[in-house]
Amino acid sequence: MSDISISYARSSEREARAIGEALRAMGYGVWRDNEIPAHRAFSEVIEERLRASKAVVVVWSADATASEWVRSEATLARADRKLVQLSVDGTKPPMPFEQTAIIRFCQRATEIDPDFARAWALMAWSQASLAIDRAKKGDNGLAAAERAEALDPTLGTPHVVKAKVLYDTGRAEEALTELQQALDLDPDAVEVNWTAGGIYFSERRWQESAHVYARNAEIDEGNLGAAGMKIFCYLALNDDEAARAAARVTLERAERALAADRTNGFASSWGATALVALGEVESAKQWINRALLIDPDNLIARLNFACALSIHASDVESAIELLGPVLASDDGRWIRWAMSDAALDPIRDDPRFQEMLAEAQARLAAA
Repeated sequence: MSDISISYARSSEREARAIGEALRAMGYGVWRDNEIPAHRAFSEVIEERLRASKAVVVVWSADATASEWVRSEATLARADRKLVQLSVDGTKPPMPFEQTAIIRFCQRATEIDPDFARAWALMAWSQASLAIDRAKKGDNGLAAAERAEALDPTLGTPHVVKAKVLYDTGRAEEALTELQQALDLDPDAVEVNWTAGGIYFSERRWQESAHVYARNAEIDEGNLGAAGMKIFCYLALNDDEAARAAARVTLERAERALAADRTNGFASSWGATALVALGEVESAKQWINRALLIDPDNLIARLNFACALSIHASDVESAIELLGPVLASDDGRWIRWAMSDAALDPIRDDPRFQEMLAEAQARLAAA
């Protein structure tokens, strides 16, 4: 039997294959579900392999969180205390799974092989994601990124980690330089394009943001976030035709994800955003109400709903009501986004929004 099994959504097959190749290069036996014998039942073989493996690597993505299969496999691995996990597109793993497991995995990999550049790079990315995107105290990934770059100067990930750290500390121009290096070195890397899209968006460089989000959505055909962010970019560029085209793609992906899991708040939020951009505001509000009834504490969904209603429907009251719980309870990730997101410009001068944001910033500074 294999030492390690890999669980993933079909849209992340490229990343899963790369992880498998890296693990095999380290001497591990690796199994993926593309190796199921034709005469065996799918579920029977998967459970057998997962039970026999010493570790199960779960590759989270927007599609993976919507997949009952991936969730079930992760649950089984967690129960057997053999779960190792990572996110390839910034999607937060669903509860009760924690992203920090990938850092422990990479730490162990670099103890075995101190010259394993990609493990250093993946560890750097995970550390930066936790420290910066989710405002968790601890290592920001810079040391691991520098180690990865020293071992393999052709990797783009170390530069995108540096860009995240620099941008978080207010050094935007230096961050943009590192970002360009990352894009030059690895233009097809999901983490590179995803980070570039976010930084360009925060800098209000809409055309560049739309370009890299489009590339990300093309590389990962199931990526809802990248497809959805294109809507906001094109709306900011006053390109309604392109925004509607992006909305149609986003809506199709959201409906596909919801067909697999009707409780997927992430998919609901982007589906509602797409409906607003397509002018179907009442349908969008039905999606919003249904999603919040199922998952009222989903902060990402609430922020997306608020942005959509603010920028395109000009529904100030609903946008502010949706944002209240986000700014009151977020640990920093979405507070920073709300501070710069152009989609919230229509409500930025509203005293209620200013008061909520000021309180959130004060809480974040005191933490």
